Order: sequence, then structure tokens, then C-alpha cells
Amino acid sequence: MNGDVPCLRPETIEDFARYHNSEGAAATVLTAVVGNPTGYGRIVRASDDSLLGIVEEKDATVEERGIREINSGLFCFEKEKLFEALSATDRDNTQKEYYLTDVIRVLKRGGEPVRAYRAEDPWEVSGVNTEDELNAVRTYFEGLSQ
Repeated sequence: MNGDVPCLRPETIEDFARYHNSEGAAATVLTAVVGNPTGYGRIVRASDDSLLGIVEEKDATVEERGIREINSGLFCFEKEKLFEALSATDRDNTQKEYYLTDVIRVLKRGGEPVRAYRAEDPWEVSGVNTEDELNAVRTYFEGLSQ
């Protein structure tokens, strides 16, 4: 779980973990549909809406950049499956980095169940990394208290 998502409600975390466990998933990612997905990894789904993987923005095609469902950076993993999949990741990407998000693809390719749980309110997964983002979240909280 990222530490820069101050709007995340405990109930959402509980529902997310409950969903992961009820699905018997090796991995579950918390997603949200946002108006402007710039900067976020995109959730790639099959025609039946199942999760195929996550593509980081720098590696995304023009079509993939049009996807508005984003990776929040919050995951549930089955520990053993996670460590097995981590050893199968590589740095074959634009940034030449190891991506935790590649674990979803590795698990899926290995026949493991992977799932995506969509947060109802995209504000809950809004990261705060700039002063503008902090001000936007502050405005959001002020609106809740009125």
C-alpha cells in the first residue's frame, strides 16, 4: 500500500481484502476510473472484463493511454505466489526497471487467478505528490466536512 493516499477509507481496504480472499486470487489490484489518468499505470482488461495486466504509462501505446481505469498502487498478494513471480520479472521496459506491476502479467501467464477491485470513489486512491495535488485533496476534504 502506498503512503500517499490520504483519502483511502478503512472500509475500502477491508472490502478490498475481503474481495481478494473470496476470489481465491494470487493477486488483486485496487483500481479506479479517473477523469485524467496521466501519470498512472493503466488497467488492461480482456473482452470479458477480466484483468490481463497493468501497463505503465511510459510503456503504453496511444490506445492504452486512453484507458481511464488506473492502477492505484495498492495490491493484495498471496505471499508465496508473489515471491515466485518476482523472480520471473525482468527490466524489459522503457525505464529499464523492475516493475511490481509485471507480477500481474507473470501470474496470469502462469495460470494463476488475478483480479482487479474497483474503488467506487476515485478520490480514495488519489496520490499526493505535489502541492497542487495536496490542495485538491484539501478541497475534497473540506467539501466532505460541509
